[in-house]
Amino acid sequence: MAAQWEPGKEYAPGAIVKPRATPLTPILITDPGLELGGGSWTLDGGVTVSAASPHTGANSLACSTIGGPLYARAATVDCGAFHKATVWCMAKTGGASTANSVSVVVEWLNAALAVVRTDAFAPVSGTLYTESRFSIVGPKDAAKVRIGAVFNRSVAGTSYADDFRWALEASGFRDLLFKATQATAQTSSNVEPTWPTTVGATVADASITWTAVVTSRIAWKAVPVMSAGGSIEPTWPTVDGGTVVDGDIIWRAFTRQITDVNCPQTDIVTITASKVFVGDNDIVRYCATNAPLDWTATLDAGFLPFGLQTYGSNPVAALGVYRGNLVPFNSEAFQMWQADADPANMGKIDELPIGSVYHRALSPVSNDLFFLSGQGVRTVGIAGGSTNLEAGDVGMPIDPLIVAALAEAEVWGIKPLAIYYPNTGQYWLAIPSNAGNTQVFVYTMNKVGQVGAWSRYIFPFFISAFAQFDNKMLVRADEAIMELDDQLLVDFEAEEEETDIVGTLWWPWLDMGSAGVTKMLDSFDIVGNGAPTIEIGWDQTNLGTFTDPYELPADTLPGQRIPFPLSAPSFSIRLTYTGQWEFNALNIYLNDFGSGS
Repeated sequence: MAAQWEPGKEYAPGAIVKPRATPLTPILITDPGLELGGGSWTLDGGVTVSAASPHTGANSLACSTIGGPLYARAATVDCGAFHKATVWCMAKTGGASTANSVSVVVEWLNAALAVVRTDAFAPVSGTLYTESRFSIVGPKDAAKVRIGAVFNRSVAGTSYADDFRWALEASGFRDLLFKATQATAQTSSNVEPTWPTTVGATVADASITWTAVVTSRIAWKAVPVMSAGGSIEPTWPTVDGGTVVDGDIIWRAFTRQITDVNCPQTDIVTITASKVFVGDNDIVRYCATNAPLDWTATLDAGFLPFGLQTYGSNPVAALGVYRGNLVPFNSEAFQMWQADADPANMGKIDELPIGSVYHRALSPVSNDLFFLSGQGVRTVGIAGGSTNLEAGDVGMPIDPLIVAALAEAEVWGIKPLAIYYPNTGQYWLAIPSNAGNTQVFVYTMNKVGQVGAWSRYIFPFFISAFAQFDNKMLVRADEAIMELDDQLLVDFEAEEEETDIVGTLWWPWLDMGSAGVTKMLDSFDIVGNGAPTIEIGWDQTNLGTFTDPYELPADTLPGQRIPFPLSAPSFSIRLTYTGQWEFNALNIYLNDFGSGS
């Protein structure tokens, strides 16, 4: 690429430059400002010469007609192939709406005076006169060219165009560079020379002689290798390997379905160590490394003999990953296998009599693996260390609720599902019911080393799948996909089904002292935010015996305690919130009527 000519610069013999200034040949326009009445112009119907609002002088073009494009064209002048036209005009639309526009236009005609191309750019919209200007290179078959304006209106009003100018640049000049042909190195003058436009012509530049030379240029043309047959979509084949001709293209149908006979057709699937592992009755098959379509490759694809190990008498029912190791479960136990891209490095690490049949309820959580057993939610880290399901694991506080929900779901053949939501540090376990709703048990992890807390949500629809997209939690319910937003205080916001979200804190029956001895509840304090109601149960042999709901202030510590006289051997307390709320503490003040109290 040649550098531009510079003033006051030394150029050695043989140096090549390109001009800084492009020599445009001004073209005279007959009646450029419509001052002669526009008799030399050709105007489409709806375009007139008007004295209402000229830019300069007495007249301008005007158009008030809704629609377009409507053209005004000046007289044609001669040109050649690939000439460059630079065109200007001043224009306004008479209103602020961008639905109206005016643009300067240039039309290229062939030797038979047929229009071969129309170029219109730089549209103007607005109440003030603004310049519409652009430069364009004409087509190879151009013999004549003319300037004009094009109007488009969608809103009532009047558009104007005035003061047309243009210039042409011959194509030959753009193919020329200039070579220094003097005998010694010389310095250019401070004024750029008037460059010649023919090959071999020279021009003096102080003591430099510049000679016009032909540019070495390669033109590239895009030619499609293949093109479709047209605007009509072909009739696509419906079998694997079927073909259809579409213009120059032959489309072949293929399926991504795994057809390898060694791939089990089950949904007990997990991925680790660059392989897909699938439960297949009493074995766990795996595909070739990085090749999920290949389940046959020798020394790469294969299976783990789950059934030949301890506790392997029942089929594989669930698969998970614990700290990079594969964990297959059946109803009586789990085994732990080292997973590796090389089958030679795979081997059984351990087995423990702790089982699960709920594959979709397994989820890696932090550095542990949560799973659902018949007794409740457990973790491989704690259950494995204690070798039983009765030790204090994360799910113990809600075991009765889980067992009851599972019993109902299994009657109807409904399977629970789970996901880990790392943004909130939560494990979500959903157990849909035949009533059309879903109980979701959420375990929220607190700081490292501390016990987390469980919450229960009842969604008024049947959740069939969870997914995380970016930082969002998504759920599928029938054909709907919904986003869960922790900032919303209602379900189905701004829809017909919008409902308040109600929060309930419900304590079990508490002796609050000596068991079986009547206590007199005197009063209580509550600390938190929101507007709760309180109900207190007083007969644990009748779970429906609660006091009427009583509205409370959010925080009673600054004032008096809330008097609430009630006597019973044990109490169950239920707080109900709506809207945004926070609970911190509830203090109960009572007298124990037992001996020595």
